[in-house]
Amino acid sequence: MTSEDNFRDITEGLFRPAYELFKQLQDYLKVLITLNTATILIMVALLEKIFPSPKLRFLIVVSFISFVLSLAASLLMMTSISRFYNFLAELNMSLIDLWLSKDLSKIDAKKTELQKKASEISKSKINLYGLGNYFYLGGVLILIIFVAVNFLTK
Repeated sequence: MTSEDNFRDITEGLFRPAYELFKQLQDYLKVLITLNTATILIMVALLEKIFPSPKLRFLIVVSFISFVLSLAASLLMMTSISRFYNFLAELNMSLIDLWLSKDLSKIDAKKTELQKKASEISKSKINLYGLGNYFYLGGVLILIIFVAVNFLTK
């Protein structure tokens, strides 16, 4: 086994867990984006076909705004994932470069600096992730209330 193969195994071991995590997160966000879009289309169909003159119209507006905000947060989160993954790849590569250069005295300082930056980036992304979920959930609950009120008073 050459040192090149060993290096490839090391980098694969470093990047694989992060890659899998980001891939699963992107898949989840794709589903959330699809659900938001489908729910907005369902709302339009409800207003056109079932409730042409609905009661409590403001609920449908609030629900629509919630879905649009969830959609926007999910799209922003999805575009941020690739940037964050690239940052982690850069972090790992710089640590590997330091390790290969045998300049071990700089590794701790570089690692601390990059981990601080990673922590700042991830906190902002987690907020977007939570907002997308909460706006979607809020939109669904408001839509359920709207449909229930309009069916019960029909």
